[in-house]
Amino acid sequence: MSQSEPTRPNILVLFSDTHSADATGCYGSPVAQTPHMDRLAGEGVLFERAYCQNPLCVPSRQSLITGRYSFQTGIIHNDQPMPAMYTLGHHFKQVGYDTAALGKMHFIPDTEASLGKERHFGFDDRVDYEEFYWYLRNERAAPPLPDEPDDPWRIIHLEHKQHVLQAPLVKRNQTSDPSKDAFRPATLPHEDHQEALVLRRWAEFLKRPREKPFLAFVSFQSPHPPFIPPEEILAQHDGPIPLPPLPGEEFLKHPIWRNHSHIAPDPAREKHLRYYHAFVSYTDWCVGEALRLLDEAGRRDDTLVIYVSDHGDMQFVHGMGGKCVFFEPSVHVPLIMRWPGRIAAAWRYRGLVELVDLFPTFCECAGITPPSDLPGRSLWRDLQTKSDRGKEIVFSESYPMERSRNWMGDKPHRMVLTNQWKLVQYGDTCVDLFDVTTDPENKFNRSDDPALAQVKRDLLRAIQNRLGDCHGANQD
Repeated sequence: MSQSEPTRPNILVLFSDTHSADATGCYGSPVAQTPHMDRLAGEGVLFERAYCQNPLCVPSRQSLITGRYSFQTGIIHNDQPMPAMYTLGHHFKQVGYDTAALGKMHFIPDTEASLGKERHFGFDDRVDYEEFYWYLRNERAAPPLPDEPDDPWRIIHLEHKQHVLQAPLVKRNQTSDPSKDAFRPATLPHEDHQEALVLRRWAEFLKRPREKPFLAFVSFQSPHPPFIPPEEILAQHDGPIPLPPLPGEEFLKHPIWRNHSHIAPDPAREKHLRYYHAFVSYTDWCVGEALRLLDEAGRRDDTLVIYVSDHGDMQFVHGMGGKCVFFEPSVHVPLIMRWPGRIAAAWRYRGLVELVDLFPTFCECAGITPPSDLPGRSLWRDLQTKSDRGKEIVFSESYPMERSRNWMGDKPHRMVLTNQWKLVQYGDTCVDLFDVTTDPENKFNRSDDPALAQVKRDLLRAIQNRLGDCHGANQD
């Protein structure tokens, strides 16, 4: 295939970590400064109701690249060694695509993989923590890790050590009092972020002469904590930060969330959110750089571009931080697609979609037959007809980790969402039910409303039919 006469599109997935949909300008945030994502949405389609399959990094990412739910992949926690998996990389390589996974894919290697025997999972080109390790050591003068071999291939869970490696390069806010601030504000120059290496490798990838189309993930670690944006981007976020309401009594007494929901002081919340939004802006800048490089390579018109995140961050909504829950800031993710001339510009898809839908969508847009047993639904025909009917129902899963089972229980938490109802099953502890048409922020649990007993039974049955029984203790 020549560059001038493509028969199949290139596919570029711009993948971020911990970016809530509602922390994006084009999704209505009054605080977010995301001009590049906003422009991408104006040139393509924005999916208003896209949901991840698991609001945790590794399970969500492996669900997306395999097109399968967490219970099907078996990847339910962040620290699990990665088994052999059939991925988008394998599938597209078999039909003649060049494949690349540049940046954080979060493949957790086993002892064999950490020696370099398997870490590609179907992708020809890989750039991840190992390359970033040497980038920091050789180009950014980071000192070696204390009490560790100076060899990333011998450090299995290297992500855990990355921030230690970066620590001497981080600039701390000298006005912060570590004895009082749970959140330690800091900045880090772009050149010391993994994104700097990823964008360099993306530029090199685009410069190679090729006769094949490509499937490329350009994957950013930001805005995953610690929130350490470049100083010049933080300086742009000096305006007022609106704070979410403090958690109501229902959350402070909830059987599960009473141990997670809390009332934090306003100054601490404002500082935390300022740095989070600045780090989102850094992600947006990186998205803009990746798109600029694509344009300069002359590949804009023959490339389907997707921006997506693996999950969000609670941002103190309901008094919570972090992820692993099914409230909107955690499970609702940004999803934007653009292909000039093939996808109508500047429209919003209002139906429900989930990230397992991406594998079959990529296949259909490229004229490739997807694996026959994928649970997702291709969105390609909707995009061609500008239909936003979406799905009647979507699902998500979360599996309590060992350190949190004393308050979250040892059985899976699962979510089912329809156009009107969201039901969350917390193992065998309790069930929440929200009418999302009248209560989009999920403040009023109606699980005990006798008038909704049949709705509750139907949704519980839907979870069991799709995700299986709420089985016992999880693996670690």
